Amino acid sequence: RPGARHPRGSLVNGAEVIKLQAVCDELWPHSERSVDDQRLAMRVKLWQEILAGITAPEAEAAIVSLAAEGKEFAPVVGVIRKRALALRQQVTGVGVPNEAEAWA
Repeated sequence: RPGARHPRGSLVNGAEVIKLQAVCDELWPHSERSVDDQRLAMRVKLWQEILAGITAPEAEAAIVSLAAEGKEFAPVVGVIRKRALALRQQVTGVGVPNEAEAWA
């Protein structure tokens, strides 16, 4: 369903991975990665595994955030995951230490 939220542990689907890669290609056209069908299937699977627990909108926000910083090259999927988690933390506060933890 369009707009449906994924449970935190689910994988982005194949169409979402393709869209995320298209976003990268648009923002970094000089880094466009075309591959044959077999390699594309492998790439989709790997992106799904690495982005586990990240929603497609979170991943896209991370990609746009990296582009807005002026990154010269398209980010690898692990960088996208790291940024998505950092953005989630800013929004939700999850993972932010409390005062006692911060000074420990």
